[in-house]
Amino acid sequence: MVKKLVDKIIEDAGKKAGDKVREAEKKLEELFLDKEKDILRQFEEKLEAAQKSIDREKERELSNFRMEKEKELLELQNRMLEQVYGNLREKFVLFLRENLPDIVRGIAGEIGQEDYVVRIPESSADIRLDNARVEKDPALKDSIIFEGKNWKLLFDWERFSLAVAGVIRERAGFYLFGEDGQERKA
Repeated sequence: MVKKLVDKIIEDAGKKAGDKVREAEKKLEELFLDKEKDILRQFEEKLEAAQKSIDREKERELSNFRMEKEKELLELQNRMLEQVYGNLREKFVLFLRENLPDIVRGIAGEIGQEDYVVRIPESSADIRLDNARVEKDPALKDSIIFEGKNWKLLFDWERFSLAVAGVIRERAGFYLFGEDGQERKA
């Protein structure tokens, strides 16, 4: 009888131990699943954050590249426009030198006043005017100054180009780059 009792106690203890082991295994499995979910969630969050960071960096690099190329294009356009301005300046100076007497007479005819001074470059040909005194000025080069008692008119490339700068830029830009601003192909 004692043996049966001992066997029964051992059997009950085995059942309780088995129940405890199964209960521990179940808790361990639940804990494992919770930890696995948490690790997967953290992994997904980090992966998403890394992907966003990579996307932002790619977007920033692409934006910087575009800005750099647009800057290069603007620099090229400005160099080309400067070259056009240089060529126009040379043509203006040549025109002024070749036509200085006619230009002086034309402007003097428009002034409509008497007794003023016209200053021309020293290398210019002699010019005679009825209503003004013409003086050669060694300080002048490629310009003409009309000067009255209370007024002064300077005729040179800088003043001329300021007066027509918008038209020059527009026409040169259209000729060089077309309507869309892209460089024309020859």
